Amino acid sequence: MSTQNDQDFKALFRSILQRAIGPDKNFVKLQIKKHIRKEIKNEALKDALRELCSDEEYSDLDNWFPDKEDEKNEEKEIVFQEELKESLANLTIDDVIKAVRKSLSTKKRCSRNGCDKFVVNGGVCVSHGARLK
Repeated sequence: MSTQNDQDFKALFRSILQRAIGPDKNFVKLQIKKHIRKEIKNEALKDALRELCSDEEYSDLDNWFPDKEDEKNEEKEIVFQEELKESLANLTIDDVIKAVRKSLSTKKRCSRNGCDKFVVNGGVCVSHGARLK
């Protein structure tokens, strides 16, 4: 799934790495790897690449790595964590037992290949020959 935008992005990083010399090159590679692993934010990556980019390339970085996206993702994560804490705090022992029982009590599936219907009689579903009582 290689789009034109992805190719432009890769070309930009190649040109930045070619201009980097010595420790700068290793630093740039390290920052890119950290960003891929989501250890650093978009803003930190842009700051690391700022000295090696032209103004035009830096504006491209702004398009690829918007700062607002990080803020939105952080807000969503905080809201999700709060909702999760609330839902876990409201759980009772009975709710947990019901969930475990429900997960353990599953109906058997039809034994024919590719069929995802439930067994009615003799290990098969009605479509595959089971007779209803």
